[in-house]
Amino acid sequence: MEHRISGLRGEKLFEALVKAGLPLESPCGGAGTCGKCRVRVLSSDLDEPAGSSAFAGGADPSQEAKTIWTERLSCKTRFVRDGFALVDVEEKAMRIVDRFELPMPEGAAALKVFDVILPEPRLENSGSELARLEEATGIQAGSSLELPRALAQALARTGTAEPGAADTAARELRLILQEGGRLSLAGGKDVPALAAAVDIGTTTVAVRLLNAGTGEAIASGAQANVQKWAGADVISRIGTCASPEAFSRLSSGIAAQIGKMILSLAAGAGRAASAVKRIVIAGNPTMLHILAGVYPAGIARAPFVPVFTGAFDLAPADSPLGGLFGGDCRTILVPGISAYVGADLVAGALACGLGQGPSEKEPALLLDLGTNGEIMLFTRAGSLCTSAAAGPAFEGASIEFGLPSIPGAIDHVRLENGGIATTVIGSGAATGICGSGILDAVAALLDCGAVDETGRIDPDGAAAAGAAGDHAHLGPEWLTEYKGKPAVILDRTSRILITQNDLRQVQLAKAAVAAGVDILLAQAGLTAREVRTVYLAGGFGSRLDAHSALRIGLLHRDFAGRIEAVGNSSLAGAEIVALRGNALETCSRIARECRAIELSGRLDFVSAFSEAMFFPESEY
Repeated sequence: MEHRISGLRGEKLFEALVKAGLPLESPCGGAGTCGKCRVRVLSSDLDEPAGSSAFAGGADPSQEAKTIWTERLSCKTRFVRDGFALVDVEEKAMRIVDRFELPMPEGAAALKVFDVILPEPRLENSGSELARLEEATGIQAGSSLELPRALAQALARTGTAEPGAADTAARELRLILQEGGRLSLAGGKDVPALAAAVDIGTTTVAVRLLNAGTGEAIASGAQANVQKWAGADVISRIGTCASPEAFSRLSSGIAAQIGKMILSLAAGAGRAASAVKRIVIAGNPTMLHILAGVYPAGIARAPFVPVFTGAFDLAPADSPLGGLFGGDCRTILVPGISAYVGADLVAGALACGLGQGPSEKEPALLLDLGTNGEIMLFTRAGSLCTSAAAGPAFEGASIEFGLPSIPGAIDHVRLENGGIATTVIGSGAATGICGSGILDAVAALLDCGAVDETGRIDPDGAAAAGAAGDHAHLGPEWLTEYKGKPAVILDRTSRILITQNDLRQVQLAKAAVAAGVDILLAQAGLTAREVRTVYLAGGFGSRLDAHSALRIGLLHRDFAGRIEAVGNSSLAGAEIVALRGNALETCSRIARECRAIELSGRLDFVSAFSEAMFFPESEY
């Protein structure tokens, strides 16, 4: 999509794009090392850096003089004078995983919706309309002026018949009783109250709109996190927060994105913003700190202390979303546990039914394998958690041709007749590869000998497998070089490769997670064989092939047959909090009773990590 972007002399195009709020991929945070903030530009007000590629284009091909577009790295392109640039920024829709399939737990509704007929006023007993409402419901309205205002508007719309007439139908109202005894007006008899569940991931923001009365999912949506211009991981985002201007932009940007997403879903369903009465937000600690406008510096430095971990139930005046949804809409922040084990994992535990009493599925592990690998272990003796700095490889960010799970991303890879076959999200042409495809590719290359246990691409190993007539082999035409180092072709048409550096990124990520799991098991006095269930959460986990995860050593081979992909369990947990009373307190108890294990500086972690860097020599 084309955008007109203004800039000042000397300003980087990258900075101008960020100010304009455009989606911009930049795992390195604009440092000029990742090469992913590439855009097409048309302007004489920009410099011409070496290596930019030009091509003919333009909106009107009938023009006699062809318009010249150039492809630039926005972080290395500056305005040579005050002016503007016409920029073509590719915007792809994110893919939200299917709704969590486990049943909604029993319990009272967080928002109780009911109808009431407001008694007709009489001259001999006029009183106030609010008093009449309290009498009809038996509930005190509270001290907020929002309900009297809404009541006045509702009565003005419906009106009454002649004074004294028993036109009770015109005074029938739909009301909502929220947790804490707050009474609010839904807006009319045929207007259901809505709730929204939100998961703020470092890479993706997911939103689901719900009918608060029935629990029905009305609409869902997902977008790339608008903060991605500040880096692919939380440490990069925290570093960016050191600039007050950038911190303000990150905070207001994510709040605006969430608000717009909810408003868009409501409008698409034909519902007014005022129908949204409860918004529940889960996410990792850094994301929630930035959303709340709380400087997160303590998360990034030892001893890694966040400003807050507890739950918040916010009125519009305190909510980062402000009054977009009316004065009686509450914003709920789900509690977290530590600097790197957040509300996303707590909400996931709630959705999986973990930490809520004895379960035949425990001992159980819950792993959310995103940019930061969060791990919880549940046993009858208690629960433990930790986080492993997996890096953004599983999200595709540190991979040369990596993509999030969006249309065009290769999501699965397999060996076939001496070559490589792939599937692509959206079934179109491949434009890159996402996390699940990367793991499949590594597993396949290990199977055919093209990669050895140290992670080195080994053309001789692939040739030996072919010469031996091994059924799992790879022809030499699939091996190539990239930037002077061996690489493997995954898609010959689009020339998508997996590089030697990609393999190193996968090794670092999988070793961190595997070592974290080993430490938690050791702390609990358990072996991998004793774990009954392994829940894989997140978009990456939902698409991950368990065989590939076991083959490369991301998961212990004794977990085979016990792995369950649970999709976006963070969003599912936020849904439960949005719909069920006392669910927020359950989350607080899960967080309070879980003991966090810090891995940094532990010699046993260093040892486990070093060992996990190697790939298994043979299939499990």
